Amino acid sequence: MSDSQPLSACLEEWDILENEYIGLEKSYRNYLQLMGQLQKAQDSCMKDLQHHNYRISQIVQSLSRVETEQNSEEAARKAELFKKIEAKQSQLEDLAQDLPKPNG
Repeated sequence: MSDSQPLSACLEEWDILENEYIGLEKSYRNYLQLMGQLQKAQDSCMKDLQHHNYRISQIVQSLSRVETEQNSEEAARKAELFKKIEAKQSQLEDLAQDLPKPNG
């Protein structure tokens, strides 16, 4: 008795594999669709992150030009705003950690 299978068994296995391939194609199309959605979401987050960083830099520039008297209420408000900006920059850095890094 040999280990070889008859041709009909091989053809049957091939038909089963062909049917499984249809499922594989469906899974692959779903994967490509999800990857496209992921890419769009990442691009949107990156754009929003860049916008926030730009706006913060503009506020920092303006705030740096604001002159206040020491120990005044305005000086305290200016210092408080700088603290808020630093905290927000830290939050933005945390968000950026989960996004893909740009090439180059």
